[in-house]
Amino acid sequence: MLAALLGLSASLILATPAQASSADCYTSTVCLWEHSDFTGQLWRQYPAQITPCRSFVPDGFNDEATRIWNRSDKVINIYEHANCKGRGKAIFPGEGVNFDNTFFNDVATSINY
Repeated sequence: MLAALLGLSASLILATPAQASSADCYTSTVCLWEHSDFTGQLWRQYPAQITPCRSFVPDGFNDEATRIWNRSDKVINIYEHANCKGRGKAIFPGEGVNFDNTFFNDVATSINY
């Protein structure tokens, strides 16, 4: 099961900057983009893949997020530091947030629900 999740995880986070768009955020996933216009690097996971706390560092997405869209049915929390510590922000089911001109622009380091 773990091998299947790791394989799924690797396939979900790969999107080249030219390909990433809002259409790449599938139902039931949580998506973060490098840029506010849904371009740049895309990070996409199912909630079960981000518990109990997932760091963006191994995925090469540390301090990169400018936009998030929570298409899951869970409240997702992002944090400024590793291990889901520091200032956090709740993102509710169905909510999309543009972090441009906010504290969380390019500072998110970990995520959980």
